[in-house]
Amino acid sequence: MLEITINNDKKVYQITQILHNLKNISSELNLLCDENGLYAQGMDSSHVCLFELNIRPGWFDTYNCSQECVMGIHCEMLFKIISCIKEGQHIDMKHDPVNSASKLTINLLGNSYDKSFELSLIDIESDMVELPEKEYTADIKFVSKDYAELVNQLSIFGERLKIKCDDDIVLNSENEFGKVDITVKEEDIIEYIMEEEGKIDTTFGIRFITMITKFSNLSKEIGIHISNGFPIKMVYNLDDWKDKPMGESGEDNDEIVNYMSFYLAPLLDDD
Repeated sequence: MLEITINNDKKVYQITQILHNLKNISSELNLLCDENGLYAQGMDSSHVCLFELNIRPGWFDTYNCSQECVMGIHCEMLFKIISCIKEGQHIDMKHDPVNSASKLTINLLGNSYDKSFELSLIDIESDMVELPEKEYTADIKFVSKDYAELVNQLSIFGERLKIKCDDDIVLNSENEFGKVDITVKEEDIIEYIMEEEGKIDTTFGIRFITMITKFSNLSKEIGIHISNGFPIKMVYNLDDWKDKPMGESGEDNDEIVNYMSFYLAPLLDDD
């Protein structure tokens, strides 16, 4: 039996935002629930962008999972259900993999009409991608809304976002009518750690970067990790609902255990 409760208003908002934006990347996904918490992984239809959602039991107000279960979810339908929540209500979800394996019950309770929904689960054939730990050449931490604004401005000039990292970070986009270069200095951002003698010169599809920045309301900060020739990793810390100073988003400032992360493959050079 699986029982999940989310009472905290900021966490309810985070879950709503995840579902609202996730449906634009993937129409369906498997939610894996076990004693370690809730985990989901998926890719866009072109297999260029991979996302990963990990939430430990302690993040929820109630999390009881007596038996591991995998629930195939239609993302847009689940978002439509959760979006029916009113201010001050909480989310209660139940799934019985033995007696009602094809159903997920979702209750929106308190401070308004109590609403109970039954979502039919679907069979999704998908394999989990193993994501090995990696040391990156550059680790950058932006204010998430600032980064989203920069990406939006860069998208005016083209479909490719070029990132160069050395002493400063330079973001570039261009088309036949013009170009834009944005220089980001270390004092402009929260954190910038560069491997000694390391340099970055890589390019990504700006449409996917823009899609990822739509999640900026999840967290005050976004962690960006880059190496030449490898997918860029972008991470939103879901513990950022806590009232803490900027730059102190993790339990110990090192390990992020509740997160929404994205991996985006680089584009090949034109030549």
